[in-house]
Amino acid sequence: MDARALVLRFNRAINSRDLGELAALMADDHRLVTGSEAPVIGKAACLHAWARFFELVPDYRNVFEVVEAEGGTVRVAGHSASRDERLNGPALWVAQVAPSGVREWRVCSDTPEHRKDLGFSTC
Repeated sequence: MDARALVLRFNRAINSRDLGELAALMADDHRLVTGSEAPVIGKAACLHAWARFFELVPDYRNVFEVVEAEGGTVRVAGHSASRDERLNGPALWVAQVAPSGVREWRVCSDTPEHRKDLGFSTC
């Protein structure tokens, strides 16, 4: 499976809150990086973090609008949606993909600075 397709499948698992599918798509050394929080490292720890997040925010969804893939790096622009207003709005995602699965899932706010730092070609 190519990197773009893997990231789209990973996002479908997030949107459907499917921990089994997320586990199947994650590399063992998976890292979850969100905003200014410390990264969550390792598949088991990341699955625990997702399970807790899904309990707290059961209606959370990512909506992808632009998906750029270059080798094992996939950059996504779009927005997240939830009844929790803090989680609504434009967002950027960058995934690092390896043969073993998604190695890193990074989420940050959509700002010109983040787009530049993350290497987005579209603005």
